[in-house]
Amino acid sequence: MGEATRTFVAVEIDQRTAARAAAVIDRLRAAGADVTWVAPRNLHLTLKFLGDVRNELLPAVIESLRGAARRVPPFALEIHGVGAFPQLDRPRTIWLGARQGDEHMRLLAEAIERSLEPLGFAPEARGYTTHLTIGRVRRPTAALRSLSELMRRQSDQAVGEIAVEQVVAMASTLTPRGPIYEPLARVPLSEEVSGGSV
Repeated sequence: MGEATRTFVAVEIDQRTAARAAAVIDRLRAAGADVTWVAPRNLHLTLKFLGDVRNELLPAVIESLRGAARRVPPFALEIHGVGAFPQLDRPRTIWLGARQGDEHMRLLAEAIERSLEPLGFAPEARGYTTHLTIGRVRRPTAALRSLSELMRRQSDQAVGEIAVEQVVAMASTLTPRGPIYEPLARVPLSEEVSGGSV
């Protein structure tokens, strides 16, 4: 590692949900659009992207995450529906959304934003949207119309339910074959917080 580490904060998904997400990717891949699809082993829900973090700052980042995680109890998150940013008809980022547990994810993201702001990490201008990125459009082609139609047909697709019990500070190394993710620290959510205080 150099003097800084490309870092983000995420919730990992289990192998069963990753396999079901991969099945959705395979169905969308049939459109033939020019998309970089995320490898199943790299699927995760990003809570906050931090960029290049000075290595001497990483312990403070992890301690701040501990403070945020203590305020949120574990919860179930239902991965549900296919969508895209900025919209289905002009997709650039393709994702799976969430239904049950979405509010808890947003509260967790807000707690992380607040905990990291004193370290110099500016809050996101847009509010947090729970999403699991599965693909990024490389360039627009005629096949995007077919892709949009396939996504529209799967906008109500149930993918799976995951238990959110921890957040992970993750290092990201960019390589020609795609990113390599390595956990820096796993921080458990609080078992002691009552459900009513979320």
